[in-house]
Amino acid sequence: MREAGNAFHMKERKEGAPLPKTSQHIQLDYRWMTQRRVIVLATASIVCIYTIYTLASPSLLSEQQEQEWRLGFIVRHFFIDIFEIELITTSLLFYAIRIYANWLGWNQLNLNAQRIGRYLLGFLPLFLCIFFLINPITQTIRYWWNYYPDWHADIYYAEYYYSLPLYLRYLIPIFLLGYGALTYNLIRSFNLQQNLLEAQAKGTPEIYLEVYDEKGEKRLPLSSIWWIEVEQRRYFAVGEQGRFRLRQKLNALETQLADKAFFRINRAVLVNWQAVDNCSFWENEKYILRLQNGKEFVMPRQRWVKIKEQLKQDF
Repeated sequence: MREAGNAFHMKERKEGAPLPKTSQHIQLDYRWMTQRRVIVLATASIVCIYTIYTLASPSLLSEQQEQEWRLGFIVRHFFIDIFEIELITTSLLFYAIRIYANWLGWNQLNLNAQRIGRYLLGFLPLFLCIFFLINPITQTIRYWWNYYPDWHADIYYAEYYYSLPLYLRYLIPIFLLGYGALTYNLIRSFNLQQNLLEAQAKGTPEIYLEVYDEKGEKRLPLSSIWWIEVEQRRYFAVGEQGRFRLRQKLNALETQLADKAFFRINRAVLVNWQAVDNCSFWENEKYILRLQNGKEFVMPRQRWVKIKEQLKQDF
């Protein structure tokens, strides 16, 4: 992999060169599907829908379950038997979507109803077949959890193995998760591209950091980065599109980004001040800096005083 050159580059619009109000296509990025928070939230949403549906349909419960319908049963049945196991379903489904899209080269999409419809419909074969990959894993774990140590093959093949009712029951959450994720990705990609066009239309130079991960090199918009950190002598940029490696050291980045609202809050972290929510005193001359996404960092008082002085001068 070739070495990156300058840490960041600027794209400036030539004077008098018109920009389109909208782009004819959008770039699709599926990396956000690998984030643990996304997988947990997506699974929790589906479990909530299933829980509400079950509570509204008592006929779906057996007599024994109706008698045990109390807090302990709810925690065991929905949190362990469904939520924790279906985390595997969501993880495998999102992974399959990424592989399937990359295999077909669906990394950009024209903005018209027909192409969007074909794009969404193109994932239908994946969603119809993914059950045969997921079912043996999740159902075997669920069977083990419910019947350990008294395992009976006849129960497993009758209730947990491939069957048409089980297949149809699995299709509902797979469709909700799959098409929900694809729709969100379309909206997210469109908004990111529109923000970029608006920034260019205002004459604001777009700045990029050159980053890389296991898939290769990538030019990451500086505005999309929340913080930059060092971990075990490795440097990472963390933001809207995920976590990526950097070749530049933190001291060099601090100097290069000094006028771009990036501040050194401790020995290991540079923070984009546009992503900061608030700062509050903690203890022993230390402060807690909170980002808008909930991430928290510890910051010495000396750093906080220096940042406040710089903010007064710059802004």
